[in-house]
Amino acid sequence: MNAARRKNIREAMELIAKARGILKTARDEEDEAYDNLSSEMQFSSRGQRMADNVDGLNGILDLIDEIGDMADEVTKVTKRTKKGAKNAEGKF
Repeated sequence: MNAARRKNIREAMELIAKARGILKTARDEEDEAYDNLSSEMQFSSRGQRMADNVDGLNGILDLIDEIGDMADEVTKVTKRTKKGAKNAEGKF
């Protein structure tokens, strides 16, 4: 992958990181609001929706982390090997 494409991917990942921060804040606030509910309210339909929201946001955050790992792998710079030389993995 050339430097320009890697740069574009890095810029996209910066935007995704910003979105991740916003989603994490929303998750934390929803979780805190749920924790501040009384026991009865936590078991109400409203409380269950709040708990489901927290779970859903956790799932989204996990997926974003996975996307980041994949982007890191895609943009990894590999060294070209000389003909007949072994690469970093010991393969020709």
